Amino acid sequence: MQQRNETALQRKLTKIFAAKILSILFLVFAVTSSSQALAATSAETYYKKGMFSLKQRHHEEALLCFNRALSVEPNYVPALVQRAELYLLLEQYSKAQKDCQKTLSLKTVPDKLVAKAHKILADCHIENGNYRQADQELDQVIALDCTQSGYFMCRGDVSKVLNKNDQAIKDFSAAITLQHGQSFKAHWSRGDVYVRLGRHSEAVKDYTTAIAQNPKRADRIYVCRAQAYIKLAMYQKSVDDCSLALLHLGRSNAAQRQDYSALNLRASAYEKLGKKALAEKDRQAMRRIDDFEI
Repeated sequence: MQQRNETALQRKLTKIFAAKILSILFLVFAVTSSSQALAATSAETYYKKGMFSLKQRHHEEALLCFNRALSVEPNYVPALVQRAELYLLLEQYSKAQKDCQKTLSLKTVPDKLVAKAHKILADCHIENGNYRQADQELDQVIALDCTQSGYFMCRGDVSKVLNKNDQAIKDFSAAITLQHGQSFKAHWSRGDVYVRLGRHSEAVKDYTTAIAQNPKRADRIYVCRAQAYIKLAMYQKSVDDCSLALLHLGRSNAAQRQDYSALNLRASAYEKLGKKALAEKDRQAMRRIDDFEI
């Protein structure tokens, strides 16, 4: 009888002990979960403050906020990516690359943020003159997010440097499609590639569209189109474009080199038209620019 009572008591004590252990474990889990939730909330708060400071162009304050967010939650991806972009802006490329590499090492990161991290890496490579590495990063960017015209513009520019002309044309064409009539730079850039390939008629079309979309910035494009017109033996049109370029450029010192290019092209076009006196007048203006720069 006594043995049965002792056994029952032991069972009761065991149940009480087990219940206390479960209670402690639950409390620990609740505290841990609560701490993680608070940390995440604090990281998000610092991140939002950093974004506000960034919009105000208070870069040091923004960096401090992103640092605080990451001190609370080291793997808080929005702050990691945004800090990397800020480091890129501040020309601290190694730090930007480090943040991007950490982002890419994490799991369950949204594709758009992975794409942005690859884009920042590409920009770092471009700044350091590593265009092949930049091209590889941009391939991954566009594979993840093909909705951003800026990504295609960037890869198009890199492709131009690498003499991947067909790829550059495809990328600028994709940017034009995505920009819905606001593709001034893309048309200009694609026109330059067409000139490089000797496809001057297509270049003229792109330059014409670019001029129509942004007449205020058309001075240099008039010179580009004038050059294409000379290649097409359309000399009067080349003269007209050079004259328009000179009209837009004015006579400021900052425009002297562009003036020189426009005058040189117009002189060549005048000579082709047999207007030697006008050609010589432009040559004299070019000599005055040379004398001014000396």
